[in-house]
Amino acid sequence: MRYSTKYLLLSVLLLGFLAISALGLPEQIASRINVFFAGILAIITMIQMIHTRDALDDSKKDRKVEFISKQLEDLYYPLSDFLNEYKETEDGDMWGDVQQDNNTKPRELWYSGDRDDAYDGCLNVFDMRWKKYLFQEKRTKAIFRIFTEDGHCSNYISTDNSLKMYDELKELVDEDIHMLELELRSLTT
Repeated sequence: MRYSTKYLLLSVLLLGFLAISALGLPEQIASRINVFFAGILAIITMIQMIHTRDALDDSKKDRKVEFISKQLEDLYYPLSDFLNEYKETEDGDMWGDVQQDNNTKPRELWYSGDRDDAYDGCLNVFDMRWKKYLFQEKRTKAIFRIFTEDGHCSNYISTDNSLKMYDELKELVDEDIHMLELELRSLTT
């Protein structure tokens, strides 16, 4: 449709110039014809601008959909999967570390993912650090940084501070995923 508008515009201009020059009309009639063709030219230009704006809006929407998909697939879903691999231990003092408060049964999490002897579950998360630009919210990015860089991410989490960082990161990631999925749904329907 874009090309047909251009061809129509060129045709109108060509006809206008031919009509004015070939007919050798008096100046008053020629000026009226010029006004007529200028009006047609303005209308065609406006139609072309509308088509261009629509194409730009579609392109912007497509880029937004692509970026949200990248956020979810490259960062949020893998991070959520990783966080969901932590499980509560049955034996409260299994590893010798206890929570700093004096609960009778302290809360402890252990990473239940791929449990190879040489495997550290946090390596996957450390690899995600270069994708921090994909975070939706600054708060999530900050908590992720604290969780990964300040020693809270390990195969076994039992201290109050580490448990707090884990819980907060998990909650923020779940909220961000929910918001991104809603935004993606609204852009694609």
